[in-house]
Amino acid sequence: MDSVSIKQLRDNLAQLIEEVAIAGKYIEITKFGKPKAVIVPMNTDIRRKIKQDWTILSDEKTKLKQLATLVIGSVSLKNHPEWGSKRKITRWVRKIRSEWD
Repeated sequence: MDSVSIKQLRDNLAQLIEEVAIAGKYIEITKFGKPKAVIVPMNTDIRRKIKQDWTILSDEKTKLKQLATLVIGSVSLKNHPEWGSKRKITRWVRKIRSEWD
């Protein structure tokens, strides 16, 4: 496996990407002589894993949006009489903030 510094990577990125993509090389990236990352050729297994990860993240994002909609839907003046006026809201915010300190 070839090893290059971050500076060398910046200076030769296009060439290094070609070496990885075409020649199938693995290139280790170092910072101050210590390994930090590896550039590897893209293969079918890696593509499948990336697609799978994005699908999972997308599903989680959808679930979070649904949860937020439920929570926001429960927030109203009817459910929170302490928000009945600007003065009451100010008092409520001060109370909550003091509990956080």
